[in-house]
Amino acid sequence: MKEKKRLDSLYSFEDEEVVEEAVNIEGTGEEGEDGTVGNTVTEMRTKPSEQRTLTYKIEDSTAEMMNYNAIIETSKKTLKSAKKEYEKVKKEYDSKSFGALVYDILTFAGAFFSAYFLVKWLIDKSVKRFEILLYVSLTATVFFLLFALYKNFKLRPLKKKLKRAKELIRDSKTWIEASERGIENTEQEIRELKRQRNNL
Repeated sequence: MKEKKRLDSLYSFEDEEVVEEAVNIEGTGEEGEDGTVGNTVTEMRTKPSEQRTLTYKIEDSTAEMMNYNAIIETSKKTLKSAKKEYEKVKKEYDSKSFGALVYDILTFAGAFFSAYFLVKWLIDKSVKRFEILLYVSLTATVFFLLFALYKNFKLRPLKKKLKRAKELIRDSKTWIEASERGIENTEQEIRELKRQRNNL
């Protein structure tokens, strides 16, 4: 009921301006001085008052504010969901990335020892022990490398999910900030329009 009264008060105008407008109707009547054929008819019409124009602008700005509020609400829900997804995927990523890190370290250590035993064997080829250790370390390095590649490959989908969640969080924050600025500007605009309307 209050909303209906508010709308009625907004759109009840008593200061409509009646204006006269000259309209030329072509194709009838006699030829004029300028060579055109037509009659000039004076038409009476109602011109929207300045108060009505300002009220329309206020209503448009209010609708714009409602749109901004809807964007903020949607973005907040998206932000909450994205943060939840990010935490979930991050936990899974951390648990699986530890195994990949271990195999990365073992691969590096195997490569280091392979290089060490290779140098030792090249210096003194008569010592069979260095040759055997070289082959053992090379075999272990290849084994660790394969596991490291497999573990890192399994992490790729999780990295993509983390990246998407981060982008969604960033975009949602951007939409919220932009909409809040839009609301501030629109509120200021509405205050100015109301001030202009009250001064009429």
